[in-house]
Amino acid sequence: MTEDTNLFYDLNQLREQRVLSRFLRVSRSDIVHDGVILYGYGPYGKYIEAELLACGIQLSWIIDRDVMLHGSSETGVDIRPVSSLSEAGGHYILFGNTHVLTLVAECSRYGIEKWILPAALRSWCPLTCEIGICNDDKQYTEEIIAAHHLLADNKSRDVLMAFVRYHHTFFNDFSTLNDPIMYFPDDLRGRIDYSFFIDAGAYQGDTLQDWIREFNPANKKSKYYAFEPDASSFAKLQDIACALPEVVNPINAALGSKNGIITISGHGAGAHISEMTLPDGGGHTLHVKRIDDLFANDHPTIIKADVEGSEIALLSGAEYTIRRCRPALAISVYHKYSDIWVIPQWISKLDCGYEIYLRHHPTVFTDTVCYAIAK
Repeated sequence: MTEDTNLFYDLNQLREQRVLSRFLRVSRSDIVHDGVILYGYGPYGKYIEAELLACGIQLSWIIDRDVMLHGSSETGVDIRPVSSLSEAGGHYILFGNTHVLTLVAECSRYGIEKWILPAALRSWCPLTCEIGICNDDKQYTEEIIAAHHLLADNKSRDVLMAFVRYHHTFFNDFSTLNDPIMYFPDDLRGRIDYSFFIDAGAYQGDTLQDWIREFNPANKKSKYYAFEPDASSFAKLQDIACALPEVVNPINAALGSKNGIITISGHGAGAHISEMTLPDGGGHTLHVKRIDDLFANDHPTIIKADVEGSEIALLSGAEYTIRRCRPALAISVYHKYSDIWVIPQWISKLDCGYEIYLRHHPTVFTDTVCYAIAK
């Protein structure tokens, strides 16, 4: 069989193995009527709680395996042990972490069938992570195969298939593929010029800190522009940036396809551009800017983007800069399932001589990055 035939066969096999919630879409009125319990209260679970509150939904309670968390959450909601599933009744159980198979097994143990993924609420609640959202679709086979052909090495192709496999089966085999330091992969960093760094979605300065440690800008002529739309994260980013005031420029703005005003929804790492009107008027407005306008007279050497699903819009607003300067690109592709093939294809169609790689950084589902490096 040809490589494409093997890949087509593998994708069909994955569909036969897929794990599906019985509730792929759940309306707001269903949640209000039956109630919802959040299972998992790590960073992702806290983000989900905040998004639900912004939509006027109060959790009935929270479940977490960590006994140190039991008591009440930051918003006053009870945090209870897994055994409280026995009291769930007709509530929906909303998964708040990416260890889906473990949570499914616990629900099965207590006879609960009304478990749902955050993607089930996306029609009315602006959650950004599409875990499992496309795991019953067949129309993307050709796109996945096309992306497979675009990738420059076998490790990238392994990451692609691990990503697709997770979305179908929730089986996590990223642990053998992960590169520890995000945006500084061991096998690619030597080919990337980090001296003029555009950081879109700088969060609280975690990438900035890695850049300071790995690149050592004090010994080089360098610039770092850090864009972060969330006010609380930006304040922490400024604390780090002040150590190198002549090098690091923190900017409280978003980057996108056009200049204007946008609504930012969510909090912290989950802050993102919202196209929805929230019941309590949640979210706040902020300037969005184009890279092409901001850096028309500069020569950036790397553009990094982790902007909660708005990566394609950002790239569209940077197309002239990318064509002119051919910077290295480090673009998150895990917020939307389709980004894993859409973004490599977008970069390839520029015809700028890029080699395209995928790397995965933690041992969990999140933080898959597409790297494009000019030949």
